[in-house]
Amino acid sequence: MIDEQQVPVLFSEGINCCMQVLGELGPRLGLDQKTAYRLGAAFGGGMEQGGPCGAVSGALMALGLACGNCEPGDLAAKAGFMELKREFEERFQERFAGLSCPEVLGCDKRTQEGRLKIAQEGLTWKICAPAVCAAAEIVAEMLELD
Repeated sequence: MIDEQQVPVLFSEGINCCMQVLGELGPRLGLDQKTAYRLGAAFGGGMEQGGPCGAVSGALMALGLACGNCEPGDLAAKAGFMELKREFEERFQERFAGLSCPEVLGCDKRTQEGRLKIAQEGLTWKICAPAVCAAAEIVAEMLELD
């Protein structure tokens, strides 16, 4: 699994939260790490728009890769996948304040005030690193990847 101490290091090297989660889970599901990183590249930091937490996005991409519906008209498969999606979201929200980047962080990194709070309070270490690890861990447990 992801080493929580390594997460901020990878952030500083340009590997965002989504990339880290999908990069961890993707190879266990048949997707090479480079492709996983590329797929997740636009989804870190709430897509830099205050959207869904990148760790959540990466986890949902991995769930989709493993169990997503892919046949037109297969509504049972879609319903099954949506149930897995809800389970992941509930489990993640039990540990964090929400599903969006600002909810998880407790501030909006798009603002000067938010960026200052992240830096001053070490939120990359305190919140983002555990969120990345938890997202990957939850999916691995759900899919019995360990």
